[in-house]
Amino acid sequence: MVVMLAGEAVLVEEDGETILRAGDCAAFPKATPNGHVLINRSDADCAFIAISAGPLLGGEYSDIDMKWTEAGFVHKDGTPYPQRG
Repeated sequence: MVVMLAGEAVLVEEDGETILRAGDCAAFPKATPNGHVLINRSDADCAFIAISAGPLLGGEYSDIDMKWTEAGFVHKDGTPYPQRG
């Protein structure tokens, strides 16, 4: 779930794009594959709160070869992504 606090961002999902402004909310049903990302295409800052299932439940990105688990980010076959730093 995402709650926009200030500014404007574009929510990009598999079905298209939606502009979110302060006060707008977006929610994503459990177990429904739908990759999504917020993009700030404006010159001004934006602020939002993102509420997620948390690392104990994990999650999957339907549009790329990545999922997150308690152990961190891994490929869909379970191979870990290299650690940075």
